[in-house]
Amino acid sequence: MDTAPQPASRLEQIRNYQSQEFWAILAMRPLAIGLCLLVADVRAVTPNRLTVASFMLLVLCAGLIAFGGRPELIAAAILVNVAQVLDNSDGTLARYRRCGTAFGSFLDKMCDAIGSILLGGAIGWNAWRATHEPVYLLLGLSFASFLVARGYSKWVARAQEVAWMKVTTEPDAVSVAPPRRSVADWVRLVAKALSRVYWFDEVDIPFWIGLFLILDRVTALAWVLAVSQAVGLVVVTLWRARLMHKLDVGHV
Repeated sequence: MDTAPQPASRLEQIRNYQSQEFWAILAMRPLAIGLCLLVADVRAVTPNRLTVASFMLLVLCAGLIAFGGRPELIAAAILVNVAQVLDNSDGTLARYRRCGTAFGSFLDKMCDAIGSILLGGAIGWNAWRATHEPVYLLLGLSFASFLVARGYSKWVARAQEVAWMKVTTEPDAVSVAPPRRSVADWVRLVAKALSRVYWFDEVDIPFWIGLFLILDRVTALAWVLAVSQAVGLVVVTLWRARLMHKLDVGHV
């Protein structure tokens, strides 16, 4: 009896990364997969070009938020999520084509960091223009600082894991076979995603920015982003410090 595994379909090859974040599961990953189904074999579309396109949209969003009125805020709410779809697509495309590079990984992370700083500064500036209270300038930059530090803690911990475990490939660069889910499995996955809505992961930030911009509540957005990232930074720092300590104990 032939038990050889069947070759993965094109869709399965594109579904090569499983996210855990609330907004990624509900919207960003499905949209990124749909985009990659359209452009994955178009050679003019490359992972690095998707990264740059995502970054340029973030720059545009920052300008719209900082200096625009109500129509510009709504446009920014849409574009910041389009940028996130592109940001989700670059790694998916690289894994599908098996063309991931060190430069591409570096470019992606730097664009994410700089884009976060620009968005945070823009949100703080908009809130300051409306209230003339300097605290909002501080809140905008604090949000960006805490979010970047959160990402930094992730990649420092990941680098230590790679070094200790003698792994030669960054885990996020490796294609992961997509699970086969029943309807009940999908329901459980969506329920799990909704249970993480409070966590304010990096991938979730465009959802919150878009929601508050549409509601025209930029001052509230500045507070929500700064406080959520401050709390998140403390939690993930303690959690990852514990994981690093366990890694040390396991190799003593």
